[in-house]
Amino acid sequence: GSAPSLADYLGDMRYYLDWMLDRREGGTEVIGGTHKWVMPCNWKLPSDNFIGDTYHIATSHLSAIIVGARGESFQAQAPTNFGGFQTSTGNGHGVIVREGTVTAGEEDIMAYEESILPEVERRLGKSRAGIAPIVSTVFPNCSPFYSRWTIRVWHPRGPQKQKSGRGATWIRLHRRRSRNRSA
Repeated sequence: GSAPSLADYLGDMRYYLDWMLDRREGGTEVIGGTHKWVMPCNWKLPSDNFIGDTYHIATSHLSAIIVGARGESFQAQAPTNFGGFQTSTGNGHGVIVREGTVTAGEEDIMAYEESILPEVERRLGKSRAGIAPIVSTVFPNCSPFYSRWTIRVWHPRGPQKQKSGRGATWIRLHRRRSRNRSA
């Protein structure tokens, strides 16, 4: 048989992947190393978690924010109730999205995000620039973690063990212009 093209396989998931990967004129550059770990669970658990688990964000993570575990500036800005949605984009892919732009985090990162917003709006449109995907899964095992600017890949290691790693978590940054690397 023949496999679909990548564009056809991704389908509507491209809309959300572009939010992460196509925000700047110069594209996206992968930097940093790899963080690896093994979890005692079926590979489906983290993949499913990244497309359907919205209940724990406002409970488990909120408790850490309330006690100031991320610092006072984060605590003061952190949302306690926000709108959003989760959707299936076909072919087993899905995404969890928060409405509105990210407003909490490290001050220098927030300043950077604010400074590039006009360019992001020009490239992606105001509507897409006005959302904040949190996590997603490109079926079966590739999970962009938008709010951490990383991409995780889940590697099965048996029925009840999986490994995340092998270049699975990348830190990325935007570039203003393409660089000529042939020099």
